Amino acid sequence: MRCLNVAEVLTEQGIQCYFITRDHPGNIQDLISKKGYQVFSLENKPNSSSPTKSSHEKKLDHSVWLGVSQEQDAIQCKEILKEIYPDWIVVDHYGLDAYWENSLRDFSGQILVIDDLADRHHDCDLLLDQNVMSRSIEEKYKALVPEHCKLLLGPKYALINQEYSRLRSTLPERDGSVSRVLIFVGGSDHYGLTEKYFDVLCLKEYLHIQVDIVLGNRYPREKVINEKADKRGNSKVYGALPSLAPLMMKSDLMLGGGGITNWERMCLELPAVVASIAKNQIATSEKLSELGCIYYLGESEYLACSTIRTAMDLFKNNKSNVKKLSCISTKFVDGHGISRLISYMELS
Repeated sequence: MRCLNVAEVLTEQGIQCYFITRDHPGNIQDLISKKGYQVFSLENKPNSSSPTKSSHEKKLDHSVWLGVSQEQDAIQCKEILKEIYPDWIVVDHYGLDAYWENSLRDFSGQILVIDDLADRHHDCDLLLDQNVMSRSIEEKYKALVPEHCKLLLGPKYALINQEYSRLRSTLPERDGSVSRVLIFVGGSDHYGLTEKYFDVLCLKEYLHIQVDIVLGNRYPREKVINEKADKRGNSKVYGALPSLAPLMMKSDLMLGGGGITNWERMCLELPAVVASIAKNQIATSEKLSELGCIYYLGESEYLACSTIRTAMDLFKNNKSNVKKLSCISTKFVDGHGISRLISYMELS
């Protein structure tokens, strides 16, 4: 999604963008195509005529996410790139590192890496990590990239849709009351966080609160959520939406997961109760909690409904707590991260 956000701004500036993806289950190739981009889809299985394991590549923590070896992936990408020869390759994959990037150096002008793990070397000209909020991670990245590489680190570079920066200027004043709550966990919800949040809001003391629930396109218990919403009343369930911005504008509090949604709602000054739904979200969520930008519940895998209830009680009738989160969070994200990135790419 963050690559789509970048592509949309580039397209508005007359730049032609292409996507290379692999046909993994749950992919969003149809969405990318519907937005007008040409998608090159790589087959989701090792090619018997190509290497399945490279002697050159180091085993990465997320290698399995690629589905094939880096060497095979690079060979397949070269066949596409040699016909396009783009000014930039934008790499956004935890299973790729300097080996893959170096393999494609002769097929592109420059390379941009989008990352948030700082766990492997890169051969790139720009590296962007919107989640960096500590000096130690910045120093770690310096040791992982070439000397000439420009590092774009921190939420000022958050790759959120430009709609958020436009709506930011029209925000109504948030008075701290909580009468409408938005629940959105993300595209996947392996630990049933959406249902845990909603079960708490189905308790008697919260029935006066209007609840909007947005489900990801791979949510497995949509029928159960709809049944609970019908029984509760004062609730509405949405399928996958093109943007959360309109609902964020109407909401007083959000119950969600980590990830890019943090930056979207911070741009719109929407206070949030957050649980991490992936290991790579933990450090950023902890830092945001330390700064007073979110109320952090910990990892969703181990989260009890009683913990969520405690959080709701902190905000339900305490306007000052709500306003404090709202005021602090807006200082970090203004919605212009993509524009800042593009200025460094020097496209014409």
